[in-house]
Amino acid sequence: MDGWIDIRRKARAIHKKALLETGGDRRAEFLTVAAAKADDLKVRYVEAGQTFGHGVFGLLERENLIVNVLKGQKKPDEAVVIAHELGHFHLHLDPTHEVTNRSAGLGGDPVENAMGSGEGYSPRERKEVQADVFAGEFLCPSDWLRDQFVTHGKRPSDIAKDLGLPRDLVLHQTIRALLLPPLTEAPPPQTGGVFALDDSQKTAALWANGNILVDAGPGTGKTRTLVSRVEHLLQGIGPSSILALTFSNKAAEEMRDRISTMNPAAAIEMWAGTFHSFGYELIQKWPSAVGRSPKVRILDEAAQLELLEENLDKLPLRYYQNLYEPAYELVHLLRAISRCKDEGVTPAEYLAEARAMQQSAADPEAAEKADRAVEVAETYEIYQKALQEADAVDFGDIILLAAKLIKENKEVRAYISGFKHVLVDEYQDVNFASARMLQEICSTGCSAWVVADQRQSIYRFRGAEPSNVESFAADFKGSRHSLNVNYRSSAPIVRTFQQFSSAMGDGGAMAGSWTAKRGAGGPVTLTVAPDVVAEAEAIRDHIEQLRQQGVAYSEQAILARTHLTLARITTILEKLGVPLVYLGDLFEREEISTLLSLLSIDAEYGGLGLMRVGTLSDYGATRADVLAVIGWAAQNRSRIIDALASIAAIPSLSTEGRAGLSRLASELAGLTDVSAWTMLTEWLFERSNHLLPLLGANNALGQQKLIAIYHLLKFCGEQATAGRKGRKALLERVRRLEALNYDSSFRRVASEASDMDAVRVMTIHGSKGLEFRAVHFPALATRYMPTNRQGNRCPPPPSLSRLAMQPSDHEAEEECLFFVGLSRARDHLFLSRAESYTTTRAGESKFLPAIQRVVAAQRYLGSGTVYTDDMPLIPPGATQERYLERDLETYMRCPARYRFTVVEGLRGGRDDSAYISFHRCVYQTVRWLETEREAGKTVGTEDGLRRLSETWQASDIAEHPFEPYYRRSAEGMVRAMVEAIAKETGQYERDEWEVPVGRHRVVLVPDRVVVTPEGAVSVQRVRTGRETKSEPDKPIYALLRRGAAQQFPRKKVSVETFYLATAKSVPTVAKNDDKAIGKYADAIAAIELGRFEPDPSDDRSCPNCPCYFTCHG
Repeated sequence: MDGWIDIRRKARAIHKKALLETGGDRRAEFLTVAAAKADDLKVRYVEAGQTFGHGVFGLLERENLIVNVLKGQKKPDEAVVIAHELGHFHLHLDPTHEVTNRSAGLGGDPVENAMGSGEGYSPRERKEVQADVFAGEFLCPSDWLRDQFVTHGKRPSDIAKDLGLPRDLVLHQTIRALLLPPLTEAPPPQTGGVFALDDSQKTAALWANGNILVDAGPGTGKTRTLVSRVEHLLQGIGPSSILALTFSNKAAEEMRDRISTMNPAAAIEMWAGTFHSFGYELIQKWPSAVGRSPKVRILDEAAQLELLEENLDKLPLRYYQNLYEPAYELVHLLRAISRCKDEGVTPAEYLAEARAMQQSAADPEAAEKADRAVEVAETYEIYQKALQEADAVDFGDIILLAAKLIKENKEVRAYISGFKHVLVDEYQDVNFASARMLQEICSTGCSAWVVADQRQSIYRFRGAEPSNVESFAADFKGSRHSLNVNYRSSAPIVRTFQQFSSAMGDGGAMAGSWTAKRGAGGPVTLTVAPDVVAEAEAIRDHIEQLRQQGVAYSEQAILARTHLTLARITTILEKLGVPLVYLGDLFEREEISTLLSLLSIDAEYGGLGLMRVGTLSDYGATRADVLAVIGWAAQNRSRIIDALASIAAIPSLSTEGRAGLSRLASELAGLTDVSAWTMLTEWLFERSNHLLPLLGANNALGQQKLIAIYHLLKFCGEQATAGRKGRKALLERVRRLEALNYDSSFRRVASEASDMDAVRVMTIHGSKGLEFRAVHFPALATRYMPTNRQGNRCPPPPSLSRLAMQPSDHEAEEECLFFVGLSRARDHLFLSRAESYTTTRAGESKFLPAIQRVVAAQRYLGSGTVYTDDMPLIPPGATQERYLERDLETYMRCPARYRFTVVEGLRGGRDDSAYISFHRCVYQTVRWLETEREAGKTVGTEDGLRRLSETWQASDIAEHPFEPYYRRSAEGMVRAMVEAIAKETGQYERDEWEVPVGRHRVVLVPDRVVVTPEGAVSVQRVRTGRETKSEPDKPIYALLRRGAAQQFPRKKVSVETFYLATAKSVPTVAKNDDKAIGKYADAIAAIELGRFEPDPSDDRSCPNCPCYFTCHG
């Protein structure tokens, strides 16, 4: 048994039986005794070291029907140990199970799988977590617990005392009970539709003629065939002689589950898992052979980035330098390095090719490309050394080092030779390095049986190499065999994706042919709508029509190419009342932004989070009330929570606001310095009533919000387990995840949260391996399906072009994605597109003509309703004559930020970044150099560096981990400026300018104004970053030109960009200055109308904004 929901159902059933035996007594000590007795289990109390070693709290002996429990534990802990072993007894088949940890988490699927958990649970870890989940539901059933919380007002600490359980166990179970969908009865077992192996499946399962690749198209029963292959092999060899490898954890767990159903004992003894988990096991067994220790650890993407950041001062960064946020460029370097490892390219090989590029460069553009390649190679070399020094490996290393071990180490080869058969699933998704690893495994005498479908190769972007399928026969001297019967879909659906397959590849090279076992069905349709609103209405109509025909919401899915498309569609569907299972951008959801704002109070300075929390309906405070509290805290140098505790001393609060904020003060008392997990769980479940409206809503939208909160709490728990307990650190992590687009794993709904009757919503990538009775496939339009190819920030040398996704690779992957989307449906497939998604018209997808012969097209005009949430206008204050340019620039970037920081005067959020401190130190040093020259003093490089050092030591940056990196950059700028200023003549003007814009004046002080003795004027905007083509187009240059003409009439004026890194001055040229200055006029007009809508168009700007958590959602 593997499904989290099924585990909880099983535990509840055991609870009900035990409750009958106890006569309704729910206390843990009686329930566990009753349940053990019902299973003929004897509970035996033993001394430490008597039956098991120290550090073990309990041991199940299955054959002897004994649960051993360590003496001396507290009664609540004893109950948890026994319940945990009961879980093992009912869920698993291993002969023994030890309890070594009584502190269970929330269980279920890890939330941060792509970033923090790497390979997910190991098989043993998964069983332990399953037993924990069983214990929680058995000891404290979620339906009863929910009633205690909602109806009787009992909190986890109260319930723990009543039941004689640890408070933490009850807390975790309360979270499941309140935030996960209520447990439903298990669906009845499916009857009918089960077929014996067909001839093509039998041939594959019984194959005995060497290595074979089984071409398994969608719905052809590849998993059933694979399990039958295992069953056949077990007739002649033991399970420990079989090795089963997959591309993903999801596929590995499905394989283990199916094998366990067929032969539970074999599933325990067989090695089944991912290529990476198998490779990591080899490295752990023979670490010294690859230069590592037995404590070698895997670095996920976040840890890889941190490792590079720790070595910033060693990196030869020039083209890939980003002073504002180094990670923005480092992520591209890491992706380039990862691709090298996918293809087995070493740092030395890459550097050699890059050097050859330099030698052959015939023009400046070619020379720059070569220099960039050298920068990547040198960074790769430094990164590899850092990995070894850190006793760590990344995912690419795991495969490369494992293949090296198998090839070169006799002990490893002897171990591998114990496997007589290796089975591989989803072979089209493995990379070149994994294919080479498989070849090394087979070189020991192991026979390969692999399953693949080249038409479903959708992971090229992260290294998958579908050509492995084409070259299998040559690489492995093997055969190829196809499964040719589709058991999943109705004939019209099979006909549709079969028709498209004939257009895939070069000249239809991937055309497939399948017999539809299920026969006839309804037609496949394509709906064309005028806009995205009408398209969403058409999808709503199809969903409801199907529901009337008996197809539940939960049996339907909406698939799209990107999350952006899904967000556009689901925003409207939610307004139309369609129940959905979709989180979207977790950290920018309304309910999550509220909780992140709560965490930010006193974790990020300034108290901005109180603006969101205090104005909740729970407390009834106005913005003016909150501003008064924040102002009082700043004036009295008090923390916000302390200021709330002193609410009686703060004047000018509304009556309702004072009462509400006083209540908030009592709810937050004592939580100033606690972890994110503690603050949220204490506030949500012990102190406040914040969840009650959502729990009482009893609708899909309310349940979706509760599921989102569940995911946030899992994230907080995982961070605490990883040792990152501080709220400030967690908030910084959220900002980074969002800014770097590392949040994809948080968009998926965990499987334990999926038990609700709502339409599933996911990207095509997320749907891989799944099937649904009905699929709605929208946005089949230009730029949406297929998407445009993304550029490569780190293009490899031409001789290593295989490292970059070529246009043909992108086209092929998009074809595969469309094929996968078409083939997920069993009974109903509805395609749709809109003629516009934005102000630009969108034509039909280039993929649609290939299937138009088998698809029925129809037009849908929609209702014409507009589904928008207009931002209310903020009553304008007194009109101003003067506006600061920097404030208007803030407004043009984001009106909401202007409201927070300028209108309401809020300051706070993140501490000053290292970049801001660096920037300030350099500017102050440059200003000092100018002042010294004006005074007639001769200043040398050493003087400038000495002044920089003094300024540096007085700043915050001196203690920052990136300090050496920034110091090196700052010293380079100061050296350049010493030389540049020494050559300048004349005076520096530092006057404030007032530039007329309509009836207003815009105020600014130019960064540098140099007036020569001859009267020539250079007005300069100073930049610390690299020269960019877009810089001269910014409105401020038009404003500077107008201001300069006013300040220096009849003089020769040049408005320039001055780059500190090179001391280079780049003149700007007037281009439509009236239009550019009109942007300032438009901003002023909007401000005076009270328009302060958020502008989330810049994915990186928002997460770095101090108002991020307060504003979003």
